[in-house]
Amino acid sequence: MFVRSARVADMAFKSIVGVLAAFTVVGTVNSISMIYDIKKRADIRRFEMERKTLEGNDSMLARWIHKELDDTCTTWADTPPPAEAIAYFTSINHPVPPLTNPGDHFLDITAPDTSIEHGEISAARIEKLIKHWRAHHNHHKFPPFGTRPAVPLPNPSAPRGIALFCTRCALLATRNLRIIHRDRQSWFSLIVQTIVVVVLFGWLFWHIGTTQASIKNRLGILFFLALERFLTSLFRVVRILPAQRPLIVRERSKSMYSASELYIVKLATDILTVFAQHLVILTALYFMIGLQVSVAKYTVFIGIGALLALVGHSLGYLLSAISPSVDVGLVTATLLSSVYGMFSGNLIIPSKIPIWLRWITYTDPLYYTFSAWSQNEFSGLVFPCADPRCIPNGETVLAMQDIQEVTIAQCAIVLTSLWVLYTFVGYFAIRVTTSVKTVKSFM
Repeated sequence: MFVRSARVADMAFKSIVGVLAAFTVVGTVNSISMIYDIKKRADIRRFEMERKTLEGNDSMLARWIHKELDDTCTTWADTPPPAEAIAYFTSINHPVPPLTNPGDHFLDITAPDTSIEHGEISAARIEKLIKHWRAHHNHHKFPPFGTRPAVPLPNPSAPRGIALFCTRCALLATRNLRIIHRDRQSWFSLIVQTIVVVVLFGWLFWHIGTTQASIKNRLGILFFLALERFLTSLFRVVRILPAQRPLIVRERSKSMYSASELYIVKLATDILTVFAQHLVILTALYFMIGLQVSVAKYTVFIGIGALLALVGHSLGYLLSAISPSVDVGLVTATLLSSVYGMFSGNLIIPSKIPIWLRWITYTDPLYYTFSAWSQNEFSGLVFPCADPRCIPNGETVLAMQDIQEVTIAQCAIVLTSLWVLYTFVGYFAIRVTTSVKTVKSFM
């Protein structure tokens, strides 16, 4: 009985020890498998990264390396360890050295060496690998990746020079017009703004006549209409470039277009909506207010307003290009328009401005617009009044306001000059702020 009990105890003890040993073995195997799996995934990831660095190179050598890396990654993913790959490279006198990762070895012998002293050796070794694969495996598939077509494929020549410039501008214009067309919120706000301005100003200044009270009304509507047109042209574009700068920098880094192509297209396409609204508002208010009915005066009124819209549009792109964000651009535009409105010649008589501040007046597009519109409207206008203290005609108003120092033709020339200046400065600003930053290496 005692012997049987001892045998049972001994068997139980051995069973417990066996179970513990089995748990230990299973745990060890799991640990080894986990480590191997992690290493396998890391190698596959490294192979993928090495392969992606060669993308974009159209040479036969680079494509051969792509295929070799793809085969290596597939072998690792499907049947680890890559016994077939090791056997293949061993058969062509490129065995895996001891204590070396097979993936590293495969990359070393298939990747080109760009150094001067080892470049020829690397190219010769890879050429031998290509010839061996052609001779002993599939010479149709790899390389040169399939048989040649029976009929030669057309190879259109890429446009160059003026043709390339026109092609890029056409593509950019098409994209920009589609963006404008799809921006329903901007279209809605544009329509609402047009209706509100026409109805509000037209109703407030409806047929102001030629009374003494109409003198102030004329000066007021000409000033506020110039300010409203300038602000509309300015604020419509000042928020564009800060929001689109990351996209523009990324596309310019890939040589999709140049700064001149981008700038010309944006100026040309965005000004269409500005001119359309400009023509509708100025034409409607001209006749609703009751300004002088004359083809020549109407033409001058629309032309000066068009120049003001161009100046505001170009200045908006200039501020948009130099502003790091939309908020900074809006604040700068608000400050600048406030200063221009103060020195426009309506709130302060130009001759009363201190000499050291008159340079602001002479660079103010609102001053030249208000001066040209006032001269165009008040010249030849008579205000009937029996009281000798009344203002008899428009020439007297111009003399009192001191806004006839610069003629209408000179105002048009200065506005055109400001437009050209802002356009060129804005172009150089966009070219600098959207250029690709290069990183210098000191190695």
